[in-house]
Amino acid sequence: TSKVVSILDPGNTVSSRTTRTRDSVICKGNSSLSSGNKLKLIKIPVDLNLVEGDRIETSGLGGRYQKGIPIGEVVEFNTKKNPMENEAVVKAFVNFNKLETVAIIIENYTNLD
Repeated sequence: TSKVVSILDPGNTVSSRTTRTRDSVICKGNSSLSSGNKLKLIKIPVDLNLVEGDRIETSGLGGRYQKGIPIGEVVEFNTKKNPMENEAVVKAFVNFNKLETVAIIIENYTNLD
């Protein structure tokens, strides 16, 4: 058996990066955004010139997800008084409302007995 958790799940975070600048960010599920196939981008570096249309992919940090899996595109950027709290909204490339099939990737698994 396997437990599949969507990246839109509010309890889930994914180590990510921008494809344009390669800066590290974190994607986090958000219950108020998930119905629109959107999630939050947090931990945005203060000096990152993030713009709408920037693409986000997995970074491979932490070992939970392979590097380079496309996640989505920035559709909104919100600046806060404290720049360390800046957030963005990412629209997922996958429509999770219509997802029917998932693949489980097992790396370096050689014993198939």
